[in-house]
Amino acid sequence: MRSLQLANVTPGMVLARSIYDAQGNVLLGSGLELTESFIQRLTVIGVHRVFIADDATEDLDVREVLPDMVRARTIAGFRKVFGAKGVDLPGIERVVNELLSEILNADFAVISLTGLKAQSSERFQHSVDTCCLGVAFGARMGIGGLRLKKLAMGLLLHDIGLSTLPPGTLDQNEPLAGAMLEQFRQHPETGWNLLKHRDDISPLTRAVISQHHERWDGSGYPHGLKGEQIHEFGQVGGLIQAYDAMTSPRPHRPPLKAHEAIEVLVGNAGRHFSAELVRNFIRRVPAYPIGATVRLSTGDTAVILDFNPDMPLRPPVQLLEQGRLLKLSQEPSIMIDAVL
Repeated sequence: MRSLQLANVTPGMVLARSIYDAQGNVLLGSGLELTESFIQRLTVIGVHRVFIADDATEDLDVREVLPDMVRARTIAGFRKVFGAKGVDLPGIERVVNELLSEILNADFAVISLTGLKAQSSERFQHSVDTCCLGVAFGARMGIGGLRLKKLAMGLLLHDIGLSTLPPGTLDQNEPLAGAMLEQFRQHPETGWNLLKHRDDISPLTRAVISQHHERWDGSGYPHGLKGEQIHEFGQVGGLIQAYDAMTSPRPHRPPLKAHEAIEVLVGNAGRHFSAELVRNFIRRVPAYPIGATVRLSTGDTAVILDFNPDMPLRPPVQLLEQGRLLKLSQEPSIMIDAVL
């Protein structure tokens, strides 16, 4: 199987992975032949990318941090406990424990989540995806045990301060500005205040919530912390949530592709984010997700086969028409022109 942007999917193609609704129920099942009507339906609910069956790539094993079904049901479960009166900490802790169990026992080669990202569940999906990516990244960075759980709690709750914004604030079809933007920029502090009297919330968890928008050069908010003034967990939370936010759809813009988001992070290494943290991130999170369909500078269509941590922008690919393996690290004249 291989993944394609929905804009490049045509009737007659067959789904290789099921697509789930916001409650974790199957919306369209794997093996379904896509029609124009189905493609339009996916467009309406904000799906940007799907996996399709392909004889040339039928043996390609795309394993990710969290299976799509588990991910969808986790988002639904988080929505339920987050919607309870106050902070349902036992419920949130159950979600975290389930995520930790799934991720730490999963067999995935690289840190990636390329499945359904639907705009309709954006707020909850962003929290869950940030948690998943951050846990996988943190574990690969040597964070373990109770510290990893406290990091996970912070990542899942990092945007709790947004719950105090007026309804519809985040559904604007243009970027926030003026008083609305200023109110948004206070949400890390608001989140910290919501939890500051909770003895059952660790200071490490609170560091993620209060510092995930602080930046290495002091240009972040709400307090303009810089460098090592930002806790390690605040730095990890800031990088991970920025990456997930960039690669997620918003009402006022489409998502960036993974390599585009990576380029933004690299461009901000030493400015918005610790250069060392960015280096560690790009060695663990692929710029081109395994299974992605790409167009090469030769005009050939190819599929990403694996991740090359030493040369992240030059992964091995398989040419679709010829079936030939091409190691871009050994082909300096050939570039990836576009992700299809």
